[in-house]
Amino acid sequence: NVALDGRRATSAASFLGADVAKRPSLTIKSGACVTRILFEAKKAVGVMVDAADGQHTVLAKKEVILCSGAIGTPQLLMVSGVGPTSHLEELGIPVVHDNPSVGRNLRDHVTVPVVYQAKPGLTYDAQNVQGWTHPMHWAVGGKGPFRSNVVEGMAFVDTAVQEHTTADDPNLQLQLCCGGGASAGVGYRYGCARGIFDK
Repeated sequence: NVALDGRRATSAASFLGADVAKRPSLTIKSGACVTRILFEAKKAVGVMVDAADGQHTVLAKKEVILCSGAIGTPQLLMVSGVGPTSHLEELGIPVVHDNPSVGRNLRDHVTVPVVYQAKPGLTYDAQNVQGWTHPMHWAVGGKGPFRSNVVEGMAFVDTAVQEHTTADDPNLQLQLCCGGGASAGVGYRYGCARGIFDK
């Protein structure tokens, strides 16, 4: 997402602003990595943290909230003993709780691109945003191509080709991107002719 001032709204910018960071009940530690969840029986009571100044134990007063993404979350659960018993035992990890679903049922994000040639200078590909003009335009007024997250429009659609889907359970995501990703070779991987993005 892009904030009103034209800057990317990262998780830190959205939830850890200056007013939040000043709260006495919050400690923000950068350069640290949680390596294990600590349990008492089957209740999470804290975490082990590796940081530049060594390993630390952080205990929770109320609860432990785990938010490490689609890959990091199940990985952290499994190294902490939560997951399929057979797999944990193979790795010599003591089982805290058997849950066969941990680390399973991930879904691939398959992309089927439809690429069109645009008028010269209209896309956000590298050849159209070189030089200092666009960065300065963004830095001073929060305007121009550097304000964009490249995906200018998005829709979630129920195609009704799967019986289990409903209006609240779309199975297709459409994205309108103002660039073919030529500088990263994206368009070429999709089978587009070389030179089509250089015009």
